Amino acid sequence: MSLRKVCLLALASAVLVGWAHAGPDTPKDPLCRLDCKHALRQCLHDAHADARLCRAECADLFEAARAACSENPRSEECRRARAEARGCGGECARSLRIALHDCFANARTCLTECPEREPLPPKDPECVGRCRAAMQECREAVREATEACVGGCEDLRDALRSACEEDPRSEECLEARRALHECLRPCRDSHRDGMRNCASSLADCVRSCPDRETESTE
Repeated sequence: MSLRKVCLLALASAVLVGWAHAGPDTPKDPLCRLDCKHALRQCLHDAHADARLCRAECADLFEAARAACSENPRSEECRRARAEARGCGGECARSLRIALHDCFANARTCLTECPEREPLPPKDPECVGRCRAAMQECREAVREATEACVGGCEDLRDALRSACEEDPRSEECLEARRALHECLRPCRDSHRDGMRNCASSLADCVRSCPDRETESTE
């Protein structure tokens, strides 16, 4: 199975996971659901990044197959080279398929174990508005911090462009891609944790708001 087909299956599975746990019959704690969503997104990102690296490591076999088959597509050398290239690419696809299966299995478990959503009394709207404004400021600060973190990897991004410009399948290009991936990983982790903290702070803020006053009727 090609990586593209695997990705399409992953998208379909994601839709099914979201649909299966979005019904009103079993409402779950929204913060716990958000944590599960972020964890799934990060797991999928890492799985696809690993698959791209795996495919890059097969580049020599792909190139050898193209060279062997350009002269005589029916030769034994071409058949053998294609088989080796397909085997390497197939192993990458299988590894990705297993990784995606684990991502969605963990997401389902995470959502299943989330506590039930506790109904909250109506809160003072002005206080809730201030909480939401504070969350927007929090999210903006997280975005700025993420941009600064990503900016610190700009030299590695330039090195990647330089290394891959002449030969995208070279070992230098592969190593540069790995280096950039490792530099950006903590930026993504900090962004995820920061956004999670913003959402948690919003929930705590709203809980601390006084209940909305209701007009009594005689």
